[in-house]
Amino acid sequence: MGKCVTAEILALDDFLPPDADVAVLHLDVEEFEEFALLGAAKTIERTHPILILETVPDQNSRAAHLLAAVGYRAIEMVSGNTVLVADVLPAVSENSVAL
Repeated sequence: MGKCVTAEILALDDFLPPDADVAVLHLDVEEFEEFALLGAAKTIERTHPILILETVPDQNSRAAHLLAAVGYRAIEMVSGNTVLVADVLPAVSENSVAL
């Protein structure tokens, strides 16, 4: 039987500095993409990172509405993950980070 570990959960918007320049956001959170995307909503709306998701949120979910409002669309599948881009691509600089 596996070991039980208690872990603190933080929203990306609470963890990242408000001026963080995020170019790529790769989420593999075992069916919790909805919560992870909502916890990164401000960062996504501000930086329009390329998103790589193991599971795409249900069309009627709050996260899907967030992505649609920002103009995200799926462009391809890579190793079982869906790659989404916004109508406005992220501005990439030497200070950009990929999460």
